[in-house]
Amino acid sequence: MAADYCHDILAAGGFRRIGTLDCDLHMELWWHAEHRLEVSVVAVADWALLRGTKYYRLKAMGEQGELYTRDLAAFDADLTTRFGEVHLLLSAFPDITPGLAHKRIAEKRFRQVSSGDEAGEENLPDRLDQLAAELETLQAAKTQDENLVRLDRGRSPTLERGMRERIGTTQGRIETILAERRRLSDRLAAEQHLEKEYLQKGAATCLLFGCCSNVQVAGCATEFDDVLRAVVKELRDVHQYQMQQKFQGGKLQIYIEEVDAPGVSLLTRWAGGVLCPRQLDRLGPEFESLRRAVEQQVMVFPNRDIVLGGAVQDEQKLVSARVVRNFLSAESEYAARYLGAGHELSSLKTGEALIQNADWGVVRVAVRPPLSKVWEPTGAEVRALVGGQGMKEPALSSSARAVLEAAIKDHRTTGQAVRLASIVERLGITSRRQIDQIVVELEAAEVAKFERLNERGRPFVLTPAACAPARTNRA
Repeated sequence: MAADYCHDILAAGGFRRIGTLDCDLHMELWWHAEHRLEVSVVAVADWALLRGTKYYRLKAMGEQGELYTRDLAAFDADLTTRFGEVHLLLSAFPDITPGLAHKRIAEKRFRQVSSGDEAGEENLPDRLDQLAAELETLQAAKTQDENLVRLDRGRSPTLERGMRERIGTTQGRIETILAERRRLSDRLAAEQHLEKEYLQKGAATCLLFGCCSNVQVAGCATEFDDVLRAVVKELRDVHQYQMQQKFQGGKLQIYIEEVDAPGVSLLTRWAGGVLCPRQLDRLGPEFESLRRAVEQQVMVFPNRDIVLGGAVQDEQKLVSARVVRNFLSAESEYAARYLGAGHELSSLKTGEALIQNADWGVVRVAVRPPLSKVWEPTGAEVRALVGGQGMKEPALSSSARAVLEAAIKDHRTTGQAVRLASIVERLGITSRRQIDQIVVELEAAEVAKFERLNERGRPFVLTPAACAPARTNRA
């Protein structure tokens, strides 16, 4: 378990413990309500390992309008290139509840169902019932006054004049109520139609993502206090200088908000996703607070156009599909370096795999799903897979050999990993396709190791294998 000084320092810093895991390892989760961030503390022997995470969720609407699905690709690229570690959790539901349908209607502020004032927030059926009761009272009062006028038969002109003035006032109020009732009835009919449209065509989506700090390790109280401050500062800087400036409208029509309630966030992550709103809607009134909390997490968008009065009011917006497609596109671009066509990944069936090798090309094989994984086997692992007999080692092309020789020379001079861009620029290699092929060749020959820097554009750096000679064939 975490040392007592960890608890004391966290509590003094404004954190409160929200969870403990004591299984294969001991981990504690602590939450800071003001900064809206979470710190996990893992006890390892006499050491404490810390990592902070700040969670956000994607919003459907912002101050400048609604999010643009076309900007989701840039949003995904920014998340994966700007930050050292990001975790995303997507939950999608093909059906929504009446509560979620009304949430979308309120967000869109349709002219046909909006009053333009505070009265627009009232319950329309209740208001119509109130108007009906008032109308009945006024009509009864008017009838009574008219009867009094008939009974008077003109004997008292002053009384008759006063009664007729009151009848006129009552009639004016009746006409006002009738006009308001017609208007509210039209609004109610439009709202009911929109609710029906969204229930038939709407879908719910939740995209929760967390930005993580660097992992920190402490062995005593002083170190723990220092690294805790460093974790909090790192996440606050990310929020202030990157999240708020980049994802609150502007160039990208993308809006996010901080997760301010750790309970629902934890439930979402530990339960494998947001609890299904449709299933929660079937539960009793005692679950109302949980229903409201879950509905706050999700966005509602139409899978098909929402139509009212023969006109499209809310166009189709396939947010969940776009998020998944963006993710698969990134995977496909990576796979295309090896397979030649990244779309091959999306056509894989359960229990199938693609293996790329310089001798075989791309081969589709059967695997056992419980044992399947995604990885780049080394030459030794490939030889073990095929028996290690008679495999020819791939030869390096002249351009790959030139890059390797230049990298070895630079590495011997600086003792550091070498930027690939600087080498290919010196060698006059400008084709992106040729550069990608060089990377594939050098990795396949295991004469260089490539990594991406955590900088804008994620540039490649390479480190030649230890004492790697400049050769065209591996010995």
